[in-house]
Amino acid sequence: MWTEEGQRDLQWIEAEKISDNQYEVSIKMDLFNNAKGKYYIDVRAVEFTDVEYVIGSTECKSRIRSYKGFFLKWRNPFAMENL
Repeated sequence: MWTEEGQRDLQWIEAEKISDNQYEVSIKMDLFNNAKGKYYIDVRAVEFTDVEYVIGSTECKSRIRSYKGFFLKWRNPFAMENL
């Protein structure tokens, strides 16, 4: 997750595995000094061989400085049960 062009303030935040194909993460805004503005979020998967894939991406906007954070939930659309 990052807020600036060029990703100078990039933060890596690991999600918690909820089930075989579902992950959740809470992102606290104090990582970014509670800055207002646009936030960029990539969801990445890493194989056992350390090959990394972007499997999702989004942007969101915080308009108030007192906003405490974001909560993201990811369900893997490639899981066997979805085929």
